[in-house]
Amino acid sequence: LFKITPVEAKAMDPQQRLLLENTYVALLDAKLSIENLRGSRTGVYVGICNVNDEQNVSIYSATGSAHSIAANRISYVFDFQGPSVAFDTACSSSLVAFEKAVQDLKNNKCDLAVVAGVNTLLNQRTTDTFRLMGMLSADHHCHTFCEEANGYVRGEGCGVVVLTRLEKVKDKNTIWAIVKDANVNQDGQTATLTAPNRLSQERILRETLKGAGLKPHQVQYIE
Repeated sequence: LFKITPVEAKAMDPQQRLLLENTYVALLDAKLSIENLRGSRTGVYVGICNVNDEQNVSIYSATGSAHSIAANRISYVFDFQGPSVAFDTACSSSLVAFEKAVQDLKNNKCDLAVVAGVNTLLNQRTTDTFRLMGMLSADHHCHTFCEEANGYVRGEGCGVVVLTRLEKVKDKNTIWAIVKDANVNQDGQTATLTAPNRLSQERILRETLKGAGLKPHQVQYIE
């Protein structure tokens, strides 16, 4: 389907293949003509932080494992000619990619945006490191916002959404949500490098609600 030879596919990080497949499905779900998008100002924004290197070195090793190519390969295969960027901000990678896509659409840097997040757990060293740091749940369950919380469980998968400005949407297109605003910040200096900052996170929520023209009581939080 993507005209990738078997020898190159073998040297590719599986995350790149997941991204291609899910981009294809997302475009079909949005009722968009993939052929008509060729050469268009479609941007690609990918959140990706794990590296899965192929052990055997070949001419495809560099492009097969580079985070930049995870986004660029989508642009190449579908002939998208808008911005094409990969973001590695650890756990927030896909959300940062989403925010950048929203801003580029607002600023007319692109007409359509493919936003993706991908993560696979093929590198055991990363899991072992997090276990030594005491970050992983001892009972292998996430207890988000609960007193029983004792760490988190690593997850894997791939998700892709297609964004555009509301005036560009046609009757046939599938609409899952309307984005009011998106923001990014950093916790700054905390107790440790990986510890959160409540005040910083409260600040970004207030700024985003203000930008969206919403009050806190108007927001429905889903756990």
